[in-house]
Amino acid sequence: MKSLPMVVLVLVGCGGAQTVGGLDDGLLPPESLTGAQTLDVRLVPFDIEAQVQVRRTLHDPQFVPLALGGQGGAARLTLDDGALTLESLTVRFDDLDVPAQMLPPDGVGFRELRLTLEGRARGPLQTLGDTGEREASLTVDLALSGALRTAQGTQSPFDTQHFAAVPLRLSLSTAADGREEVRLRLDRRGPTWQWAGLLDTQDVHLAARALQTPYVPR
Repeated sequence: MKSLPMVVLVLVGCGGAQTVGGLDDGLLPPESLTGAQTLDVRLVPFDIEAQVQVRRTLHDPQFVPLALGGQGGAARLTLDDGALTLESLTVRFDDLDVPAQMLPPDGVGFRELRLTLEGRARGPLQTLGDTGEREASLTVDLALSGALRTAQGTQSPFDTQHFAAVPLRLSLSTAADGREEVRLRLDRRGPTWQWAGLLDTQDVHLAARALQTPYVPR
């Protein structure tokens, strides 16, 4: 079972004639930004936590945690008039293999796993105390797509799964080096997906930390 790496979201944004983290004009301090900001976000597989609880349908009384690693993705956020709008979000996950001891006789592999935002989500952006940190709580609709790979090597897509009204929290602050930092947390409690009458899943958790560009992977 794979460990839980985190995903760093690298942010490049623009608002009107201004550019945040552009290649030519460098970084602008937050106080210099006026009007709407659009932040284009690139996810780098470095700083993400993802986990889901699973069990065999009708066999296992207890759920066990299963970790998901992140491959990357992208998102777009807009900040305007005291509100945050999540315009788009895609998170790509590592391949996930369910072992034979969990799903006899051969186990199964999940490939090309992708979580995407359906529509848009908007919520008020609140300032927390005198630290300058800002936070927005959103309710989002998500879709999970991917493919199944058997022990015999065959692979085919599974039906896209749709999850409505998932709570998502975004926190924005200034990092020690002056860059914008964004923290994302998603928690969906309760039953999530029953696959083929064989596996039950519940309690999905996803957390990520974001840093404004420039970002150089090491």
